[in-house]
Amino acid sequence: MISVILVNPETPGNIGFIARAMANFNINDLIIVEPKCSHLEGEAVRNSMHSKGILKSAKVWDYNTLSKIKESYDLVIGTSSIVSRDYNIKRTPVFPWDLVISKKTAIL
Repeated sequence: MISVILVNPETPGNIGFIARAMANFNINDLIIVEPKCSHLEGEAVRNSMHSKGILKSAKVWDYNTLSKIKESYDLVIGTSSIVSRDYNIKRTPVFPWDLVISKKTAIL
């Protein structure tokens, strides 16, 4: 099982697009941590197209719940839109065949 976890999403439209992409890959578990907007707003629903069910079943967590991710998942893949200035950070690529080994995976 794969879950997608969004932290502080800012625009409902992006949440909708993510739900749509998730549906394309048959991923249905969406977790939203401390959202800055509603995942059920019109723009989110419009952009999700035929994946409105993912939005409706999305779980909303606070930061305290976020700390339980390590306990809840076998593999957590971290992503960010922010480019790091510290080039000493360990970066390990994850390949699709690595995901098959893990029972519960989160893309954060």
